[in-house]
Amino acid sequence: MGWRRVLPTILAVVGAVVVWLPLLVAIAIPVVVFTQTGVFYYANIYLMPAEYFPLGLLGCGLLLWAALLTRQRRQLVGAGFAAAIAFLVVSQVLLVLTGLSSGRAEWAGWRLSAVLFALVGYDLAVLATGVGGILLLFDLAQTRNL
Repeated sequence: MGWRRVLPTILAVVGAVVVWLPLLVAIAIPVVVFTQTGVFYYANIYLMPAEYFPLGLLGCGLLLWAALLTRQRRQLVGAGFAAAIAFLVVSQVLLVLTGLSSGRAEWAGWRLSAVLFALVGYDLAVLATGVGGILLLFDLAQTRNL
């Protein structure tokens, strides 16, 4: 098998793992805490994928590269990647413009809701890209008989 066939597969596998890692950690931590303490800890779990945004963006980029090389799932992976970047930038801009980042405004109300909406949008965009990565892996397995 030549590099034209192997490279997209490697990119898709690594990209899918890297994209799903922050999402799975956000799910695993409350499960582990619950099994050890009996208390269900869910506060701010939706923030965790954004805290690991370098992993998410790296994985999305690798998946986009694989999708472009194979010409499969380009729309889903590309749209998810673009939406993830847009939501992350919007959340940071909202933090600055509303005064939440500097402490000028109280960490509550519509300002906080707007920022959290953008962060949840980022999480969902990374999730959509991760689903696109899984579908891309299935497509690659079918077309390459892996």
